[in-house]
Amino acid sequence: MTDKPARGSIGNEIFDEVERLVAGGMNKSQAFKEISTNSGREEGTVAANYYRVARQRGEGGLVDPRQR
Repeated sequence: MTDKPARGSIGNEIFDEVERLVAGGMNKSQAFKEISTNSGREEGTVAANYYRVARQRGEGGLVDPRQR
């Protein structure tokens, strides 16, 4: 059995890290790039994870929930 992170935990970690970096003075694009560099993930993947979690959390008008 492998030690995989819990389902959905990476997205939440990325969201929290972006929020921390933005609070420290970076813009989101810079935060996505830094996390991408540090984690080895593509910058677009980091951004997609961030906005998916933001939609799930309903972050105060940050992004609109998807219509199905």
